[in-house]
Amino acid sequence: MIKNSEDKWLGKWISSDFAEVSKEPEFSLADMFGGKKAPIPQPVDERLHAPIVFKKIFNIEKTINSAKLEITAQGLYQVYLNGQKVGDAIFTPDYTQYQEYLLYQTYDAKDLLVSGQNVLTVVVADGWYAGRIAVSGESCQFGDRLALLADLTVEYKDHSYLKIGTDSSFTVDTGKWRYADVVIGEKQDLRIKNKLATDTPFAKRAEVIDADYERLSPQFGPLVKRMQTLKVKKIWQEENKLVVDFGQVITGRIRITATFKKDVDIKIEHSGLSI
Repeated sequence: MIKNSEDKWLGKWISSDFAEVSKEPEFSLADMFGGKKAPIPQPVDERLHAPIVFKKIFNIEKTINSAKLEITAQGLYQVYLNGQKVGDAIFTPDYTQYQEYLLYQTYDAKDLLVSGQNVLTVVVADGWYAGRIAVSGESCQFGDRLALLADLTVEYKDHSYLKIGTDSSFTVDTGKWRYADVVIGEKQDLRIKNKLATDTPFAKRAEVIDADYERLSPQFGPLVKRMQTLKVKKIWQEENKLVVDFGQVITGRIRITATFKKDVDIKIEHSGLSI
């Protein structure tokens, strides 16, 4: 069943009063190629906002037969059950012409649920929906408010059901991410306690908002996933920087394990050239 109408979803679109994405100063392609200088923006920390974290705490009271999570977002999302990431896809819900169609994904959630109390947490960041993806650096290409839509359907062995949809019973906050943008990058504050699996609701409740359901479409085509882990080929120091060479041009992210003094800022920059 294609769930592209409101009556086919139990969940409602939810957001928060601090889920609005700041707009960049207007600077068109005509301005760019006409030789005009781009407006000088505020520092990144001042104009980018933190991703939104949604949380729902619920109980599993019987033996589970199956569990299905259907989910999408205005923005990029990562979804967790009891602190464990659901599925191995990244960059969901994929880049599409969001005003025309927005994909939703379906996951098997059975193995991540436990008897008793469970915690569903979703982090939503700007992504392609509202991030700075235009050639001229503009933001909010499709909208300026991050939002979440999800249905969790649990079938018990006795064929009864637990159904949870996004609504105002979800609570909202921010987490370790101070900002996250697909072009600019992200900043994390690792001094902030991990809030993904804690069994305490946030202080603020989510808001139900008006958003389009007709554009919704089930996932088609392959999802973006991590394909392999590459080991470092060479490391050397240049002044106060460490240069890390993976030996080839890749699309990927860095995993680093290190010990630093408290309150130290660590900056990781990526280059597309292999030396």
